[in-house]
Amino acid sequence: MPDFTTAERAILEARAARLARAQDAEGSHAVRDTVVVRAGRDLYAIDAARVRAVGAVARLTPIPQAPEHVAGFASFRGEIVVVFHLHGVLGLPTTLSEHGTLLSLDDGLALAVDAVEGFRSIPEDELRPAPEGLSSILAPLVEAVDASGVALLRFDALLASERMFVDAGRSSVAT
Repeated sequence: MPDFTTAERAILEARAARLARAQDAEGSHAVRDTVVVRAGRDLYAIDAARVRAVGAVARLTPIPQAPEHVAGFASFRGEIVVVFHLHGVLGLPTTLSEHGTLLSLDDGLALAVDAVEGFRSIPEDELRPAPEGLSSILAPLVEAVDASGVALLRFDALLASERMFVDAGRSSVAT
């Protein structure tokens, strides 16, 4: 620990006391740690504990006969992953700039997003129910919306979505 003067130590102790009082006054509010991503014009929050790594979109190898929301295969940090366009998984038009970002998830899966906007801790008491009128694809995937309008995605529902599967048995390619 560095040596502080008496005046510096007093300042640090006063700051620590103020922070402790502020935390006590707020109580112990639960927060959701999230990674906020952009897909088109919209922002979505994904549980940070479920994101293994973040990196630039590398060369994608297309999967023949795959739906458009399946971006393809990519080598990401030495692992082959199946990449899905978040746009398409959410039922939105599928687009991805060449400067997009990959979120590596569990089980060899990754999501391609336009950008990672940052990390955000969202207090539980700031979450509001998902708005009505969402599409039939998007509605089961949105758990809540925070005070700034960022949609918190249900991670387990996202992984269980039929749009996160590739059925190789239904290929129409002749052999």
